[in-house]
Amino acid sequence: MKSYASSSGKSDALGYGIELAAWGVALVGYFGPWVAHDAAALAWNAFDLFDILRVLPEIETFALSVNLYALRLPVVGLAVLLPVLAAKAHGLWRWGAALLGAALLVNTLPPYNILPSAWHTPGWRVPFWWGVSGLVTIGVLTALNLRGRGSRRSSTWRHAWVMLLWLLLTGIPAFITFPRLLPALERLYAAPVTPGWGFWTCGAGLLILGIHLWMRSIVPVVQKQKEVPMNTQTEVAKAIAESTPPEAVEGYAMEYQHVRRIKERYEGELLAKANVVGVGIGLRSSVTRSETLTLIVNVTRKVPPQALKSADRIPSELEGVPVAVETIGQPMAQPAEKGHS
Repeated sequence: MKSYASSSGKSDALGYGIELAAWGVALVGYFGPWVAHDAAALAWNAFDLFDILRVLPEIETFALSVNLYALRLPVVGLAVLLPVLAAKAHGLWRWGAALLGAALLVNTLPPYNILPSAWHTPGWRVPFWWGVSGLVTIGVLTALNLRGRGSRRSSTWRHAWVMLLWLLLTGIPAFITFPRLLPALERLYAAPVTPGWGFWTCGAGLLILGIHLWMRSIVPVVQKQKEVPMNTQTEVAKAIAESTPPEAVEGYAMEYQHVRRIKERYEGELLAKANVVGVGIGLRSSVTRSETLTLIVNVTRKVPPQALKSADRIPSELEGVPVAVETIGQPMAQPAEKGHS
């Protein structure tokens, strides 16, 4: 059997590791000091500033018109984003991500004595609904992840765009609002005040995470996969032409285009299944034809279907196109041969 597959697969674990690390850096920075002042460095992080700055004279008299709720938005965004970033992790890690995200959101809710009426109380209404909506969202995302749907969806570029948009909507407002508060803080301390290391660390973590999500959203999954020889359309067409009579080449070309569309449609879903490291197109003998175009699914090892979850079982065909499973082990980058560029 000839196989022309683009191999990859779960080697992008490094990319998800970078995203989780950037998430952690952003969280540490969020709870680090946002005010570079000895008297405030231990307590005045972004989370505390929401409560502390509410009593500033400029805020109480509306002389300074800012939305202090924006200072709580980054932790809401990070809390909801964590279960999505951990969608490909082991089940226990997914539970841990969900619990950590939920704990962060519970911490944003109003005090217990205010909580029963906070949903309609001015000043507490917004954080109440942010916290409740975030908890519901985390519950839904965790349920999808544990059922295996989240891991498939997280591999698509559209999903990366959604995460990037969410990060921008919840991260940028705080970094626009905080510099506007510095003049009021300087008057409070009667001394110059600058952003602390927590401000810069949180911003750096969000920036790294945003850049990585942006890169994942603009680069198709197939371009991020490690390639094995003869995986391009031109090379496949050449191989078909060499092994096929001239009068049948045109028919093969039309069939190849159809199979290629099926591959693109189901590639992300197939790559999310257990042990799958690549999806490609190949030629395989069948009962009715000596060789027919087939969707090739490369796996590290074959497992009996009954030992797999239903979501991880590979179908025998997709929209009429036969599917063959081929064991290739764990793909590794090959050293370049001498004399080749």
